[in-house]
Amino acid sequence: MPAKVSIYEKQLTREIRGTPEEYLPNLLQIVRLFRESVTLKAARAIFRQGWNKALAGKTRAVPGLWEGAQAQLKTPERFECAVRVRAGARWGEHRSPA
Repeated sequence: MPAKVSIYEKQLTREIRGTPEEYLPNLLQIVRLFRESVTLKAARAIFRQGWNKALAGKTRAVPGLWEGAQAQLKTPERFECAVRVRAGARWGEHRSPA
């Protein structure tokens, strides 16, 4: 079953196909820099939020961080999900044991 292609992907593909071959390396660099800048903005915002919480004293002791997580992982479904995430599986992707 073919994956559904978004309208943006179609438009990007059309633009790329219309770009002369000699400019494709520069276009690729632009796309990569854009993706990295978007990713960094999100990471920067998350860091800033955590930093502000730390400065405001809204922190928890390290031993207490895992207490709730360990209780949640005691159900088989959640443990299996955590194992898949640690193994690098994507959300919703199921890998059968080898």
